[in-house]
Amino acid sequence: MIEVVVINENEIEKTKSGFIQGKYVDKTKSGFEKVEDDERLCDLVSRGTTNIKDAIKEDIAVLHSEHDIDKVHTDFSDCCSTAIGNPRTVGTNVYIKQHGKQRVFDSGLKVIQMHNEKIKIDIPREILNACDELQEHVGHNEFSIVCKGSWGDDGNYIILNDYKVPKQKVEGAAVDYDLVHLEELKREGYNAVIHSHPFKSESFSASDQETINSHFECSVLYSLRDFTTATIAIVPKPGMKLIAKGEPVV
Repeated sequence: MIEVVVINENEIEKTKSGFIQGKYVDKTKSGFEKVEDDERLCDLVSRGTTNIKDAIKEDIAVLHSEHDIDKVHTDFSDCCSTAIGNPRTVGTNVYIKQHGKQRVFDSGLKVIQMHNEKIKIDIPREILNACDELQEHVGHNEFSIVCKGSWGDDGNYIILNDYKVPKQKVEGAAVDYDLVHLEELKREGYNAVIHSHPFKSESFSASDQETINSHFECSVLYSLRDFTTATIAIVPKPGMKLIAKGEPVV
């Protein structure tokens, strides 16, 4: 495919031999200097056209057919305009959306600003009810359950209505798991953990961070009949975990 970025049509002439002569603005050159580039011009002629817009439309048609792309603009009324702060139509392969008075590129991705946003964690009411009953059963001790969770299309993390109570020894400020049973449950897909603080608490303890949160994809804290905080572990590569803050939502 051709890689011509910008062309000044006022400086182009068609000769009797059918070739185009003129100057391109070559983006690979420092400072966008004007350079002669007859090879690119000949490439257009070899493809049966002398119109840069027709050549680009042809390339986009190939992208459509080869990659099943359905988000490519094909309006080339002004293929040299910018996508930011320009009200004209843009010939480009990305969406453009209105942001205040500016028009900006829209990647279509769900972006979470981890430095100031929390990842929403959707939890079924049935899980909260189960935690209420378990807390009543163990009294002023901590307890823990494990659930199955996965990422939703909207960027939220979703806890399913499926939980197990791992074998554990409960105390007032700790949960001592049967590690063999816990590993069995993790192999079955129980990748999220909920544990309680039997007192008003809106943060994990240092021990929680090290012994519980880092070993599960999602960790939720239950306190006084409510889910108060959570974390999500993101693995960018083997042997590394990034812990993001979560916001439990019932």
